[in-house]
Amino acid sequence: MMSFGEGAERLAFQFFEIASDGCTVVGEPLVAKSSRFIEKGLEDEQKMSTDDFGRIIKWSKWRARDDFVKKFCERQHKARRLAEMFNKKLDSIPRLDPDTPRVTFLDCSVYYTDDVNCGEAALLVERKLNGKFTKWNG
Repeated sequence: MMSFGEGAERLAFQFFEIASDGCTVVGEPLVAKSSRFIEKGLEDEQKMSTDDFGRIIKWSKWRARDDFVKKFCERQHKARRLAEMFNKKLDSIPRLDPDTPRVTFLDCSVYYTDDVNCGEAALLVERKLNGKFTKWNG
C-alpha cells in the first residue's frame, strides 16, 4: 500500500468504503492515517499490558496500532469540542470582524481492515479534503 501523503508522525492513504460485492465504491473519498513509528518501536521492545480482567498480556503490533488510533481519535474529538467552544467565544466578542477565521477539526473514525495483501490494520479515517492547505504547527 503506497501512501499519498507523509507527515512527521503519520502516513496518509487514499481510502474508500467498498460494497459487499467487493468492487463497488460507496460513499465519499476518505483518507486513512497510520503512525510512522508504531512498527519501528515494536521491533525494539515487547510492550506489556493487562486485559479487561487484569491479566498480563504482551502487546501485539495489532494492539499497539489499535491503541494509537483510538487515542488519536479521542484527542481529535476533544480538540473539535474545544474548537467549538473557542468559536462560540469569538462569536460573543462585540465588533469582531465577521471574517475572522474560525477553528475547525474533521470528524474521524477508527476502521478495522483485513486485507489479503496488507494484513490486519486499525486506521484513523476521515473525510478527504480537496484543495491546497497550509500546516501551521511546524
